[in-house]
Amino acid sequence: MGRQTHLTLTVTEYEQDRLVTLQTPAGARPRVRQGYRLEPTGDGGCRLDFRLELHDVPKLADHLIKTQLSHQAERFFEELGAVVAVRPAGTPGW
Repeated sequence: MGRQTHLTLTVTEYEQDRLVTLQTPAGARPRVRQGYRLEPTGDGGCRLDFRLELHDVPKLADHLIKTQLSHQAERFFEELGAVVAVRPAGTPGW
């Protein structure tokens, strides 16, 4: 809706090369929790699962926010896929 929101996210779960979960501190509004999980596919590739939870979002803005975040997530994962595709196997991550 033409506004930018900046959030502070803290890592709340971490398993190297497998899982990272981020969330806003207690009392923050909106409350946000994001999870990224990597699973090997058996063919040398991997599957990335993404989960996003939003709480305390005004009802009128709910649909617009979900739509915008969906588009942003698609762009993010397309860009991430391009980076991963050109990085040789065994190269250290970020």
